[in-house]
Amino acid sequence: MKTVNDRIYSAFEWILSRIPGKLGEKARKATGGRFGIGSQVVVGLGGGVTLTLGAILLVLLLMSVVQRGQSEVTQEQMPALVDAFRLFEHSEALVRASPQLLAATSPEELENVRSAVISEEDSLLALVGRVGIQGSEDGGVGRLAEDLVESLNEIHESVGNRMSYQAHLGQMGAEVEAAGFRLQSRLEEEVDDQYFFIYTGLRELDDVPAPPARRTALAEFEHYSGLLSFKASQNEATTLIQQAFTETDSELLLANRERVATALSDVQEALEEIRPPMRDSLSRQIDVLVDLYGGPTGIFATRRRELEEIGRAEDLLARNRTTTAQLVSSVEGLVDGVQVAAAQAANRSSLLVTLGFWFLLGVTLVTLGAAHIAWRHFGQPLIDRLHRLFETTRRMSEGDLEAQVQVEGNDEVTDMAGALEVFRQHALEVQRLNLVEQLAEEVQAKNSALEQTLEDLRRTQQQVVTQEKLASLGALTAGIAHEIRNPLNFVNNFARPVEGTDRRVEGGDGRRDGEQR
Repeated sequence: MKTVNDRIYSAFEWILSRIPGKLGEKARKATGGRFGIGSQVVVGLGGGVTLTLGAILLVLLLMSVVQRGQSEVTQEQMPALVDAFRLFEHSEALVRASPQLLAATSPEELENVRSAVISEEDSLLALVGRVGIQGSEDGGVGRLAEDLVESLNEIHESVGNRMSYQAHLGQMGAEVEAAGFRLQSRLEEEVDDQYFFIYTGLRELDDVPAPPARRTALAEFEHYSGLLSFKASQNEATTLIQQAFTETDSELLLANRERVATALSDVQEALEEIRPPMRDSLSRQIDVLVDLYGGPTGIFATRRRELEEIGRAEDLLARNRTTTAQLVSSVEGLVDGVQVAAAQAANRSSLLVTLGFWFLLGVTLVTLGAAHIAWRHFGQPLIDRLHRLFETTRRMSEGDLEAQVQVEGNDEVTDMAGALEVFRQHALEVQRLNLVEQLAEEVQAKNSALEQTLEDLRRTQQQVVTQEKLASLGALTAGIAHEIRNPLNFVNNFARPVEGTDRRVEGGDGRRDGEQR
């Protein structure tokens, strides 16, 4: 029964045999037509690298999508949300600017408020241009912002015109007051002089008094009555003219004009009773008042324009409130929309992050599973086979050539095992041949040793024979010498003179010595 590895090897060889063309030839040439260690390493590393690269690419893709979502939140939605809030703040600032413009009491204060308003307007329009999103159903945020800016500009213009008219009215009020003062002074002087003349008949203190008939003439009384009537009508007209400065309604201003016209008509009637020199002087001063009140740039026209500007400012303020309410509503809708979009983008990013987590977990589990399979079916069997091959090699290196090499498979390790088995067989054969040669050499050495021993025995035997011969000859020679020496010693002893006992003894010793010799 085939094992899993055998099936893998068979499947690999089957796939390798089906690869067409030069690619198949190169693959079969490189692998030797089998699923060897090189092929296993390439498949294992290639599969791991492919799986890793695929996981990396998918992670990068997922990170790109997440980054795109985060960029949408951080670079689009969040800036839009911030711009919307800032748009709301600038709108509120412009709403507060309208009463400030209307409450300005001097051109300097108006220009200071206007500078702040212009800064807010520029910021608002810049934000509107950057946001570029439609707000409420009544219109876009941009159109409402432009209407608000236009309304503020008109309010500024209206307040400026009103201040100009107020300044002009103040100037004309001073002129009216000066003209009235001059007229009153001249009139009072004339009334006093006429009254003094009627009662004293004197025009000057150094004049001759006029006769009573002249002093009480009808013309003098008519002149005096005309001066009094003129004074009364002029006072009324001046009062009405000054009242025009305080009128707060156009209808009341029109009624004031009618009353001023009536008073001036009475003044003209009173002038008819005044003598010509004085009448002409008073008439010229009255004409000044008439021009100050009723001229194209007079009090009535200026005050009327001022009231129109006040009414226009109120209308603009009302329109500004309506526009502001719509703009605030639109901005709130915009903020809500941006918040919803930001929340959706954040939810998408969170979902992608969650998917990325589970995907990475899945890839990790698949990688661990693939690593386990690769270790179980390739790594561990390969290490076991190499270990067995190593143990067999170690035993053979220690001289145990009887250890058989048993490594299954069809790869380089199997080839190494087969080569090691052939080496073992050859080593056994060589060992047997070496043993025969060693035995032959030992036999030859022993033969040589035996031959040398025989030769040594021959030489020893010859030496023994020679020594025996020499020993026999020595013994014979010694006997002969002894036999010859003894007579000679006897002769020698008797041939010497006797020299005493010591000498004899010495000679005796010498004889004994000679005998021993």
